[in-house]
Amino acid sequence: MLRILMAGLATLAASGCTFGLPSAVDAAPFEARAATAPFADGEYCTLEQDEAGKLVVRRLIEDARSICSTLTWNATRRLFVMRDGEGKEAELKLVDLGEGFLLVQLPAGTGKSDSPYAFTLLAAAVEGEAFVILPLPDSESILPVAARYPGLTLSTYTPSRPPFTTPVVPEGAQPPPPEPDHYYISAGSPADIRDFARDILRIGIRAGNEDRRDNARVWKGEGLIVRDPSSSADPSPANHAPSPAQQRDIDALLAKLQALASPP
Repeated sequence: MLRILMAGLATLAASGCTFGLPSAVDAAPFEARAATAPFADGEYCTLEQDEAGKLVVRRLIEDARSICSTLTWNATRRLFVMRDGEGKEAELKLVDLGEGFLLVQLPAGTGKSDSPYAFTLLAAAVEGEAFVILPLPDSESILPVAARYPGLTLSTYTPSRPPFTTPVVPEGAQPPPPEPDHYYISAGSPADIRDFARDILRIGIRAGNEDRRDNARVWKGEGLIVRDPSSSADPSPANHAPSPAQQRDIDALLAKLQALASPP
């Protein structure tokens, strides 16, 4: 499923919940990371549809708290520091996948002390000052691709899920079938992981393109993330329509995703 995440990235990094492709291998050592920032520092906000069905830059939630996040590039360490509206921080280490796509590495979090993996791998598609965070699949759909990389090893794991996603089985009822196998990278070189991530990216995007809920939202622009520089001078920023410059980046980013989602 093509799922979108921005404001929750810092929480994810501390929670230990599974999202994306876990890895026991550091896929973004210093020498493999992007040497320059792929987009500008600033405040980035998510796009959503308002009550009228119009696309807006979502800045506030019901209690007037900001849901935007600030991204600051650390050139010495070659990473972005992201701070969300609640002050939580996450370090985003980026590896260039080419053609405007990035591998994004986060720490896997502290939710499972016995976890066999230390990192979570996601992807990002970037166009101008707009981008979208995309999960990399961890299902059996990636096994044929992994077979092309003899130096890469995948192992199975049990995902860590938030309590509210765990089904409650009434007394006397049949339990649900077990989850299918999930996989994490247990061995491999950063170069192999980079190429493998680039190859499986299409699998995740095409799966999202076939999901009706995501079709109805993502391909209209909902969930994409844009830099919102006009807000810095506004003491009371509010949700607003994308500017013409933002809209150009949004349209280009959607075209990029649609092209990758099309059958090869």
